[in-house]
Amino acid sequence: MRFRSATTFLREVWQSFSSRNGSLLAAAVSFYSFLSLFPLLLVAVGVLGYVLRSPAHAEEMLTRFLGKVVIGTTAMDMVANVIHGRDAATGIGLFLLVWSGMAAALILEQAINLVWDAPLRRGYLKRRGLALLILVLVGVLITVSFGVTALLRIMRQISPSYLSSFSILWSILGHLVAIIASIALFTVLYKILPNARVSFKAALAGGLFGGLLWEAAKQIFTFYVVNYASYTSVYGPLGGVILLMVWINYSSVIAVLGAGFASHWGARQEQGA
Repeated sequence: MRFRSATTFLREVWQSFSSRNGSLLAAAVSFYSFLSLFPLLLVAVGVLGYVLRSPAHAEEMLTRFLGKVVIGTTAMDMVANVIHGRDAATGIGLFLLVWSGMAAALILEQAINLVWDAPLRRGYLKRRGLALLILVLVGVLITVSFGVTALLRIMRQISPSYLSSFSILWSILGHLVAIIASIALFTVLYKILPNARVSFKAALAGGLFGGLLWEAAKQIFTFYVVNYASYTSVYGPLGGVILLMVWINYSSVIAVLGAGFASHWGARQEQGA
């Protein structure tokens, strides 16, 4: 039995998302993701600083990037205080921050298993080990994204005239690396988080769906914020924080929706359709 039309398949995915209260699951993931953001920033600065051999350079790059994404002085002040205060988060303090940051990954695991109709039978240590792995993967994704930016900046300094002649090519390459990293992250999430046997093809299908949708949503959201959004006029100095929470919620919806896509894809495979 062959696959139904793409429209029918996507409609089934959306109906499954709605029947399982996908928006509510995404809201729970969003809440804990927001709480886990600052521990994750500390980890990202540490990893990026190690790769670039310069913690100060890592701080500068991360702050500049977040300045484009997080609109508003209040949100940026919150982020900057966390990044600049990273020295206090050493030893046991850093361990506790990372441990608390795993809450979002644990909630995401529960949400994905609910989508898969899979029981949560993993042990305490195994679940937290998976959560820690997710944090590391997100850190790698951030490192790859910033690493490409850093590499392009270094090449511009070495040979600006040569790089300018290939500016379009390098721009495409940068976007391509970001897309591949996103697809890889979603694929790994859908492969290891469900407490069920998931084929690589099903995980990859969900990864392609989630990764491409996330990258498209990122571009649309950025365009909307820059050209049309007026959160600061409504929420004042908290506008940046509201934007950040909205974006985290969008990302969570995509993650849960992609899990449903992968689950349905796997079910079709098992049916031999």
